[in-house]
Amino acid sequence: MIENPASGTGLYAITTYGRNNHAVVSNGYRYIHYEDGSEELYNRNADPNEFENIASKPENLEIKSALAKFLPKRNEYWSPAVKNGANEYFEKQMVSQGMKGTEE
Repeated sequence: MIENPASGTGLYAITTYGRNNHAVVSNGYRYIHYEDGSEELYNRNADPNEFENIASKPENLEIKSALAKFLPKRNEYWSPAVKNGANEYFEKQMVSQGMKGTEE
């Protein structure tokens, strides 16, 4: 897909940053849903640099719904093997699930 982006037509890439923060990228859009319920949607064809978040526009509800069905339904907790998080946000997630997380 890196050598020929057009070969990815109909495929989706899903990324997660921490728990409950997911993004799905299609050939034309990127949709992000955060754990606090906020959203971002970008038309990657018309706005390849993702400057304009179009998630709140009513005409994009169908696109958001179509992409949202690819987001994970279940989120795993941090592994007990993790000794500390990479930043304050991850530390808070670890504490919220009862992990000591901040100790070496």
